[in-house]
Amino acid sequence: MKRILILIYGVIMSSSVCAQLIEDTVRAEIEGVMIKALPLQSSFNYLQNELHVNQNSALLAATFDDPSRVLYRHVGISTSNDEANGIIYRGLPSSSTKWTIYGAEIVNPNHTSNAGTFDDYTSSSAGGVLALPFEVINKFNFFGAPLSSGKVNALSGIMDFEFGAKGRNFYKLGLLGMEFGYQSQKRSEFKVHGRYSTVGILADLGVDFDGESIKFQDIFMEGRLNEKITAFSILGSSLNHKRALEGTASAEVLKDIQNIEYNSLFSIQGLRFKEKNQEHSLVFSFKSDDRISETDPDLFVLDNQIDSSIFKQLRLSYAGEWIISSNAERGFLKTGINSSYAAEKFQQGLRKFEDPSFYIEPYISYRKIVTNLNGLSYGISLGTLFDSYTRNMSIEPNLSVRFVQGHNTFDFNSSYTTNAHNLIVKASPGEKLTRMKMLSFSLSWKWQNIENKLFVLSRLFRNSFADLAMYGNYLPAINDYDYSLGNELFSFNDNGLARNLGLEIMIDKSFSNGFNININASLFKSEFRNSERQWYDSRYSFGRIINLNLSKRFKLKKENILFINLAMHERGGTYG
Repeated sequence: MKRILILIYGVIMSSSVCAQLIEDTVRAEIEGVMIKALPLQSSFNYLQNELHVNQNSALLAATFDDPSRVLYRHVGISTSNDEANGIIYRGLPSSSTKWTIYGAEIVNPNHTSNAGTFDDYTSSSAGGVLALPFEVINKFNFFGAPLSSGKVNALSGIMDFEFGAKGRNFYKLGLLGMEFGYQSQKRSEFKVHGRYSTVGILADLGVDFDGESIKFQDIFMEGRLNEKITAFSILGSSLNHKRALEGTASAEVLKDIQNIEYNSLFSIQGLRFKEKNQEHSLVFSFKSDDRISETDPDLFVLDNQIDSSIFKQLRLSYAGEWIISSNAERGFLKTGINSSYAAEKFQQGLRKFEDPSFYIEPYISYRKIVTNLNGLSYGISLGTLFDSYTRNMSIEPNLSVRFVQGHNTFDFNSSYTTNAHNLIVKASPGEKLTRMKMLSFSLSWKWQNIENKLFVLSRLFRNSFADLAMYGNYLPAINDYDYSLGNELFSFNDNGLARNLGLEIMIDKSFSNGFNININASLFKSEFRNSERQWYDSRYSFGRIINLNLSKRFKLKKENILFINLAMHERGGTYG
C-alpha cells in the first residue's frame, strides 16, 4: 500500500526574519547539510551524511512544530506511518537511532510514545509529538550512517539537540496547542517556553474525538550561570485514553477492541560547559510509561483480559570533547569521551525485568581540510566501545575522504559501528548475546553552481549487519522490535544477517523570482537472511522514497514577505 502526502503551508515573514536567515546561512557548518526555509534547501555542503535543522525550518509544510519531521523532506528518510515521528533511514528501523543533547544520550523525548506502534505499547525512539519545539532549539542535527567515531553507540543515526537560541516573549494558540515564551534581558538570559495541547483544550471543553482523548504539556527552561556554563530543564507529560470499538466488524488489530489508558511523563535536566578548546555536557533524563488495557471477553478471549504494564528509564550521560590542535596546516586533532549509565525497568503483570547498564566510548579524531577551493581533504577517527552487558570492548574506525575540483565534490565515507543492546534483548532468556554490528559505505558526487543557484547530488550507499534474530519465526532486529515489549519474552540469537544497498539523487534549483524547486529520490533494497540462508525483504524495504518541494517568496508592502511551501512525500512498501 502506497502513501502519498501533499501539504501546503504559508506564512507572513518580516524582513528582520529574512536578515537573520541570511546570517544563519553564512554560519552554516562546512561538513553538513543545512536545511533552510528561504529558499528551500538551496545551498548544501555535504560530507558526513549530516543534516542540520534550525528554527527557520518551521516554515516548511507539515512540520507540525516538530523538528524531526523536517527530516522527511530529505533523501533516504521516511517513516513507518504518519501517526509517529520515527525516523526510517535507508530502510533501518527507528529503534536503531538515538536521541542526544549536546552529544549526551537521553531517553525518548517524545509525547505519546505509543503512537503508531502495532500494539499500542511504548516505542524506544518515536512518538506522536516531540517535546522540544522549534522555539527552544538553536540547531537540531541528524547524523546518519556511516557514523564518525565519537557519536554515541547507534547504528542508523543520532538526533542531537543544541539550545541557546535567543528567545522572545509571546503567547499564541496554534495547531498543536496553547504556547507561551519568555526571554529575560539580564545576564542570565533566562528563557522559559511552555505548551498545552490544543486537543487537550478541546477535550477539557467536552469535545469527543471518536472515543479517544490525547493531551500533552511541556515546559522548557534555560539559563546562563556564567560565561561558560548553561543549565537547562525540560518537563513533560502526556496521556492517550481510548474507548474500544463497538463490535469487531471494523477492528483491524487487537487494540481496536480494547479500552486503553496510556500515561507518560519525563524529565530532563542538564549542564553544559563550553570554552575555546573544550566542551562538556552532563544530562540526567527520566521517563515513565504506564499502560492499562481491558478487553471484553465476549469479543476476544485472552490469558489476561486486563493487562497492565510499566516501562521506566533513568539515564545519566556525559559527553566531553577536547581540541588538541586546530591548525590549518597541521590539521584538526581532537579527543573525547561519551558515557552513559541507564537503569531500565519493565513490568507486565507478575512478569518483571530490570537491568542497570553502563557504556563508555573514548575516541580520537583527526581531520585535514584543504585550505583552498580545490584539493584533497580527509578525516580519520577511532573509537572504542565498552558496555557492561557484553563486557567486551570493540574498536570502531571511521574514514572520510573528500576531493574538490571546480564545481565538483567527491566524498567517500565508511565506518564500522556496534550497538549496545536495549532492555528487551537483555531480557531474552538464554545465553548472553554479542552486540549488533554494522559496516557502512557511502560514495557521493556533488555538483554545485552558486552563480546559477543549481545543485545536484548523487550518492551510493551500502550497509552490512551482523543482526539479531528471534528463534522460531526468525524475526530480525532490522524489522524493528519496538512493539515486542508488550508481548511474551522472545528468545534471540545473534546469528542473523541483514544488508541494504541504494542509490540517492537530489536536484535543487533556485530562480531569481523567488521560486525554488527541490526533487530528491532514493531507490534502495533492504534484506535479511533467514535460518535457511534465504534472503527476504525487510519490513522497511520501501524500494523508493520520493520528495518534491516547491517554494515561492512574494514581496509585499512594508518589506514583508509571503512564503508558500508545497511538499509531497511518497514511498513504496506497506503502511504501518
